[in-house]
Amino acid sequence: MRRNMELIRSLLLKLEEIPTERGGIYHITAQDPEIDVAGFTPNEIDYHLHKILEAGLIVDHPDRPSDGIHFSGLSWTGHDFIDSVRDEDTWAVTMTTVETVGGFTFAIINNVAKAIIKSKIATRFGLEI
Repeated sequence: MRRNMELIRSLLLKLEEIPTERGGIYHITAQDPEIDVAGFTPNEIDYHLHKILEAGLIVDHPDRPSDGIHFSGLSWTGHDFIDSVRDEDTWAVTMTTVETVGGFTFAIINNVAKAIIKSKIATRFGLEI
């Protein structure tokens, strides 16, 4: 199965909205309505949930369930990533940019999004970051 960054972004935005308590561990499966993403099968969602976990974008737990994931929140890296691609315009420009060159990694997507945000700050406020 190919990694789908649109699905990863959608899932992270949905995971971020799940109310969590400090120390709470939640069992999330691909069939849970709060993470349903239209146009994707439960198998695709499950695969991408595990990729999100593998990438360190959510907090990992040693006791992994046989289906779904254990979730207690986004990691620092997960928050940084979703904050850099939260804005729809920034996301669209980021994906257009990386797709134009024909290949990309997670780190490149993240760096392109950050560069776009820096450019917006420079344009709007005259600040070079």
